[in-house]
Amino acid sequence: MIIMRWLLRILLSLLALLMLSGAGFYLYLQTLPTKPPAFVNAADLDESQTAQPLQCAAGQPLKAAYRVRVEVLSRLNGQQVYASNVSFRTQLQQANGDLVRAVATDIRVDEGDGAATLPDLPYLSRVQSARGAVFVAFNDLGLMEQHPLAVISQLLKGLSVGHEGETYRYAYDSLQRLYRYRQTGAGSERAVFRADSDLSLLSRDFAANRSDWRIVSDGGCLPQQLTSTERQALQVAGQQGYIEFRIQAEAIPPYADLSRYTFNAGANAAQRWQMRQVSTADFASPVNSAADMWAVFAGFAKERNTARLIRAAEYLLDNLSPYELADALQGQGMELSDEAGRDLIFALGISGRPEAEDFMLDVLQTLPQGAGEAVDMQKVRLMVALSASGQVTPRAYSALDSLARNTQESVNVQANALISMGSMVRQLERQGSDNSSQEQQLTQLLSERLDGPQAASAIMAANNAGLTNLEPEIIAHLGSSSSRERYAAGMTLSRNPQHYPLLLEHLQGETSNLVSQAILANMDVSKLSQIQRGQLDQIASDSADVDKAMLIQRFLAQ
Repeated sequence: MIIMRWLLRILLSLLALLMLSGAGFYLYLQTLPTKPPAFVNAADLDESQTAQPLQCAAGQPLKAAYRVRVEVLSRLNGQQVYASNVSFRTQLQQANGDLVRAVATDIRVDEGDGAATLPDLPYLSRVQSARGAVFVAFNDLGLMEQHPLAVISQLLKGLSVGHEGETYRYAYDSLQRLYRYRQTGAGSERAVFRADSDLSLLSRDFAANRSDWRIVSDGGCLPQQLTSTERQALQVAGQQGYIEFRIQAEAIPPYADLSRYTFNAGANAAQRWQMRQVSTADFASPVNSAADMWAVFAGFAKERNTARLIRAAEYLLDNLSPYELADALQGQGMELSDEAGRDLIFALGISGRPEAEDFMLDVLQTLPQGAGEAVDMQKVRLMVALSASGQVTPRAYSALDSLARNTQESVNVQANALISMGSMVRQLERQGSDNSSQEQQLTQLLSERLDGPQAASAIMAANNAGLTNLEPEIIAHLGSSSSRERYAAGMTLSRNPQHYPLLLEHLQGETSNLVSQAILANMDVSKLSQIQRGQLDQIASDSADVDKAMLIQRFLAQ
């Protein structure tokens, strides 16, 4: 009898725990959006299947077009730093199932220097029927992130009208917020909440979070007119501000023949746009003294205020000589920490001042040879800053070429000079400069160094420069006993899918996981054939090295 009472108590305790767990799970569910995220890919297009009729369209497939105007405004510390106007027409047309094909045409972008006309842009979406249509997915088909037409995602979200009482998170929304809708006598309303909001409180807080979103509807799936404004807080280089999108769209009759357009994963990959650059340093407080300058360099690691860092670099260029800075970098006269010296050189590289290159070259020439690792590290940092500054000259290349050939310099300085020279050759090409002379000189020098102790650095230099005529020599280094050389060779060769068969064969016997990681990190998993994926899977299965197997499986899971 006693045993029975104990069993009964245990059962009651377990039941109570289950009820508590169930209640906890219910509360957890209450914090999740009503609708799970959806996605769309070009492979989902299937001309053999018909469109799924939408209830809000009286059982007809979706077909609509709009004339759209978008104003983009960004402010930092109360000052306008960017503004643009984008206009285009777009047509959306349901294909198979819930998939929507669409195209934007007549695209014009004005950043204040006159309007530029851009090529037509196809894209994909998925649509569901709710109070109106809800565009639950978006695919820009390879469009670069900073392209002005990335704003189409904001348009699709603005045209969507969801069910009252449901919570929506649009997977394609860069703002990653939660949206709820409700109907009033005046029409539809939308509220916007932070992603980490407690969903159990959204209905109560609807009015406080009502957004600047207005539609005019004729009762169909999509609005006849849309006006929507959304603002996202920004913090850039220590500056507080926001970016704002204001979208106006008006329905127009369908006008486009979508069969003229290609809808594949890279349809927009070739479209490029150079956004007008904004210097956040223009909005930073000035640096007016040497003490202030040194304080900015000393405090950057903690504050991360790039705008003030650039101001400090400008003060340095205007008030210090290369000889004074060379002394400071050696710890003479001014007590400068290694961290502050690193950030100072970084600041010179990003200052954008035309005289910064000559200044850094003079400092580089002033620093002594054979003065130890600390000075060598400053030389390496200066070379990296020169090659990554965004605007290099043949003089800078020649200076590094002299360092790479100077046997009085340390092996570390010579090797890093090679690597930075490769970056400079590529940068000269990006600038539209004639780099044929530098490319020829570098190729000759790297051919010599590939047979010596600087082979790994020579391979990395060839990779930075984009040289392909040295690939036979680089392939030979995959069999080197030096893991550094194999690392550099694997990293370089893996960027070309033509070398995948060779690299897969090499991976099978590679003993260094750092080398394996370098190869996999630069391969494009989407360019592997099914046979090659199977080979990698087999290598992982056969490997006795658990870490190596995990590297491969993570790569394949991308």
